[in-house]
Amino acid sequence: MTVFWRCLVIAVCTAPTAVAAQSGTDDALQPLEAIIAVATEANRARALEQGYEGVQVNARPLDSRLRLPLCDQPLKALDSRSSTALGSISTGVRCSGSKPWTLYVRTEVTAVRVVPVLARSLPRHTRLAAADLRFVERPLASVPTGILFDADQIIGMELNRSLDEGSTIRTSHLRQPKVVKRGDLVTVTSGSGGLTVKSQGKALADATPGERVSVVNSVTGVKVEGIAGTDGTVTVP
Repeated sequence: MTVFWRCLVIAVCTAPTAVAAQSGTDDALQPLEAIIAVATEANRARALEQGYEGVQVNARPLDSRLRLPLCDQPLKALDSRSSTALGSISTGVRCSGSKPWTLYVRTEVTAVRVVPVLARSLPRHTRLAAADLRFVERPLASVPTGILFDADQIIGMELNRSLDEGSTIRTSHLRQPKVVKRGDLVTVTSGSGGLTVKSQGKALADATPGERVSVVNSVTGVKVEGIAGTDGTVTVP
């Protein structure tokens, strides 16, 4: 057989194989497990970034009848629309390849976090100290609205309601303590140009730090208005 005919035979025999390989590439489907993996990892990373520990992500199975073309680019998770990293979250997974598509995966994200709770039951008006708190790990299916995780935001504040032992603390449970109370004898500081004058007076109202309060001078009977300080003194501007 001449060289020409030998080459022709080889070309004819191999052509169907090449066509079949090309057809197989075009019909390749995206594994659904890969889509779920991208959504799962994105939610786990987001929860970890927000300080949660023991993060678990459970994804709802995708419909096995889905037929998405195999993405020729790395899959990417879209930014979550949820304001929280925990709970039921829908995460978009996008293919930006030559045959683009976007699919949303439903996930349930849970975690544990160290939370300050009351070490004992306390009545309303209690001014909280470090000894009033203990720290526990709590499973969190979702973040309770307004819950405080930072003890520095709690210590020194006053309870506006009674709470039981083990209660988590929310911003709505707290208020600034009253450093001046109506009828208290307080020190009034005034002056300018480096000259400071101190006097005694009776507070005419309650006040928290930074609030304005009226005081009647104990000697002259003159009423002045000043700003309550954290130490209970009143400064007249």
